[in-house]
Amino acid sequence: AGGATAVSVIRLTGPRSHDVLRALLVKPDQTLQDVKMPRTRMASLRTLWDPTPPSNGRDQLDSALVLTFDSPRSFTGEDVVEIHCHGSRAVVRGILDALTSMGERYGLRPADRGDFTQRAYARGKLDLTEVEALADLITADTSLQRKQALRQFDGTLSRLYEGWRSELTSCLAHAEAVIDFGDDEDLDPDDDDGGMSVWGN
Repeated sequence: AGGATAVSVIRLTGPRSHDVLRALLVKPDQTLQDVKMPRTRMASLRTLWDPTPPSNGRDQLDSALVLTFDSPRSFTGEDVVEIHCHGSRAVVRGILDALTSMGERYGLRPADRGDFTQRAYARGKLDLTEVEALADLITADTSLQRKQALRQFDGTLSRLYEGWRSELTSCLAHAEAVIDFGDDEDLDPDDDDGGMSVWGN
């Protein structure tokens, strides 16, 4: 909804996203079967065509860089398409209108805010701390906020929390054993806390 830019990126995710791209790449003298899809994870300069031709022939939408990512090796864990098009309002609107026209045929809809991140989380591509870090990174105003968000996003906090979880689980198992068996069992004191530091008063 912003103004014109040099480049805009339109992303598609879902099981039929590659089919949608194929439909946009069909030249006026081709069929869907004739389209040679870009190699996965490699940028390819392609002409995009309006898939809903008017009576006087199909319109060219743009010349754009397109990339494809196969499931599960993508941000969302699904098949993903990225279209790097020129950023004028006319070009972006033309592509979005074309996608809208294919909505019913391909099960396509505009993404809600956070949709891609939610799909990545649901498929185990991101954990909760990484989701929070991504939100912090997007809204970061200072270099300190950026650095903190990046440290969290690379999984440092997740590994720290997983270590705490393992240690707490070990402590809980030892505590339950003491409650259940008391002095009847010879519990190894070296195995009681998994190396966790404790405090008391």
